[in-house]
Amino acid sequence: MQSGTLRDEFVANAAGVSRRLGVRPSDREMFLQLAPVELEAQAVVLLRKRFDLVRRWLARTCRSLGNEAWPMFQAYSRTTWPQAKSHAANDAKGFCAMIDANRPAALCRIEFHRVHFLCGENRWSVCFLHAVPFRPGFRPGLQIFLRHRRGRWHEWVIFAGA
Repeated sequence: MQSGTLRDEFVANAAGVSRRLGVRPSDREMFLQLAPVELEAQAVVLLRKRFDLVRRWLARTCRSLGNEAWPMFQAYSRTTWPQAKSHAANDAKGFCAMIDANRPAALCRIEFHRVHFLCGENRWSVCFLHAVPFRPGFRPGLQIFLRHRRGRWHEWVIFAGA
């Protein structure tokens, strides 16, 4: 389910995939009867759940991407499945990297820095922001993170303005 490439291989050669995965002979017949369309439908349900979690971390970015957000996430997630303990934050970090490579103007830098801080282990971080959203436009500012020993963290955004 996790690998789009493996699902594609299953469509082309289910027996080869079963051998490669080490499916027990007693389970092989049932494995070979799996319907690829149903597997893909289940995968899409799981991907949609992942996307909903990532969208919470990257709300402005996804709003900026508009209708492109879901197809971009599908493309990203076909080859990537986070393994870390904080999988939603790591998923958001990986999706940020893809957006940064393909549509950098759509990426909200505040969200980008937040996700990177949460996935790291630094106790504190300070980031300069060229454009902090502020009514009715943008201003330069600083984003400051502080992580306590027990894992709680705080974030401040300070902007310059007249």
